[in-house]
Amino acid sequence: MNKKYLIGVLAAFVIAGCGSKEKTYVEGETAFCTGEGIADVFCTDEDKKPITGIVKSIKDSKSVEMHLKDGKPNGLMQHYENGKLIVEVDYKNENNDVLVKSFYENGNVHIEESFKDGKRNGLFKTYDEEGKVIIEGNHKNDMLDGIIKSYDKNGNVIKEENYVEGVFVE
Repeated sequence: MNKKYLIGVLAAFVIAGCGSKEKTYVEGETAFCTGEGIADVFCTDEDKKPITGIVKSIKDSKSVEMHLKDGKPNGLMQHYENGKLIVEVDYKNENNDVLVKSFYENGNVHIEESFKDGKRNGLFKTYDEEGKVIIEGNHKNDMLDGIIKSYDKNGNVIKEENYVEGVFVE
C-alpha cells in the first residue's frame, strides 16, 4: 500500500466533526487534524482541545470514520468510497502499532501490512481478488527483510527471495 495514499486519506477526509469528550463529531462541526503520516495524526476541536470520540467525514462519495482518544487515533479508521470499504487502519495501542488493510471492490482484502512509528514493520501479505495469498514477507524499518514468498493460484510457492535490511541476498 502506498503510504502517500494513506496520508492523503487521513489528511483529506479527517477534517470534520468536533465537540467534547466521548462524542461523535458530525457534519457542521469542525475538527482540526494535523500530521504527515499514520503515526503523526493529531486532532483538536475549535478550542484546541484534543478530541476523544469519533470523527466522521463525508464528501461526495467518500467517507471516513476515525476513533480518537486524547486527539490521537485509537482503534479503527475506515475509509469508504461509494459505500465500499477501501482502507481500514487499526491503531492497536498508544505505541503506534498499526495494521493497515486495503480492499478490492469485491470486499476481499488486497494488502495487509503492519506499521510501527509510521514505518512498515512486521508481516505483510498481498492477496488476489479471490482472497488467496500471492505474496508474503516481512518489513523491518520500511525495508524488506527476510524471506519473501510468491505463490501461484493453487497456493504453491513459485519464488523465494531473501532480503537483509532491504538488500537482496542471493
